[in-house]
Amino acid sequence: MRYEVDQFEVFLLSTADIAKGALPNITKLVDSVITRFLIFIAV
Repeated sequence: MRYEVDQFEVFLLSTADIAKGALPNITKLVDSVITRFLIFIAV
């Protein structure tokens, strides 16, 4: 049972790392989309 719990913890940690790495890219993407949208409205 302990082994399964360890595996699950490793899975959660790696998922958190991936999310942490992806987060800045996602926010950048959202920022660029919002910027384009605002420029589109302004024009």
